[in-house]
Amino acid sequence: GQNLLQYLDQQGEDQVFAIVRCGSRSLEAGSDGVQVLTVPDDGFASLAPRLQALAPFDVCFHLASYGVNQDCQQSDALVEGNVTLTLRLLEVLGQQSPGCRVVFLSTGHVYGRCAQMRVDESVLPRPISMYGAAKLATEDIGRVRAAQLGLSWLVLRLFASYGPHEGLHK
Repeated sequence: GQNLLQYLDQQGEDQVFAIVRCGSRSLEAGSDGVQVLTVPDDGFASLAPRLQALAPFDVCFHLASYGVNQDCQQSDALVEGNVTLTLRLLEVLGQQSPGCRVVFLSTGHVYGRCAQMRVDESVLPRPISMYGAAKLATEDIGRVRAAQLGLSWLVLRLFASYGPHEGLHK
């Protein structure tokens, strides 16, 4: 996420905001043009008014997830950190930014083990981990709820991303 924030800031985007979980290591100090909003323990309840003051948003890059680290495989936490988090974010965007384009970063984990080396849109997802299943559920539930709220929903399934600011588990 930090790489995307730095890129958007360098491109001179007017408003770049990052919403991060309390205690998240995914975002360091950031640059001057990036405003960081921390999700409090009560989730989006107290964050909604802060977002309202900043709205409307044209685009939301949704990179937040839980469970990519294999140490984090509790099913209730995976649902809360992926599906529920996404639904709360979409509700806020639907109220504050109708027509917003939401770009959801998913994962190649939704495919599980594939017989072929090349994976394209014709390959059916068959996750074999709770993380992959949670991300696939988030894709589908997010698509339906975004449409209901008048938001645009785009899913990007990333494979083997690496580079600066990536966690050691990758």
